[in-house]
Amino acid sequence: MPARQSGGFMAAELFSRGWAERWRDEINGSAAFRDLGADWYGSLALVVAGDDGAAHRRGVFVDLRGGVCEKARPATARDLERAGFVVAARPETWRDLLAGRTDLLFSIVLGRFHLERGSLAELKPHVAAARALLAAAGRVETSYPAVRS
Repeated sequence: MPARQSGGFMAAELFSRGWAERWRDEINGSAAFRDLGADWYGSLALVVAGDDGAAHRRGVFVDLRGGVCEKARPATARDLERAGFVVAARPETWRDLLAGRTDLLFSIVLGRFHLERGSLAELKPHVAAARALLAAAGRVETSYPAVRS
């Protein structure tokens, strides 16, 4: 079990195994996602993009089934090939999103996030559920990879 810090778990590094497990627990404890995600059967991968905008190997994969997160783990290359949606962004952009300072769809439109797989039209029916997923992610105490200046 992870060490405790200030009454909670120590921060898990973004998209690490520990982070993925905590996110799964937050998703499955979310009444909002259970209700809003009841019709979502598919997978989603979130990926950290590097300085050149290319996706690196750091990512997280979730398998969603009717308001429940059945799987959550660091994304493999195979996960990234098969996920229904793959969203990539720089670490500081993920920080803003998970802190609630920006909205995913608005940020995709502005180009801060890159939808590598799937389309906005395909994501539209799941917008409310996606917001509940991200709210659950925002409740995971997170440390972020260093950003090069």
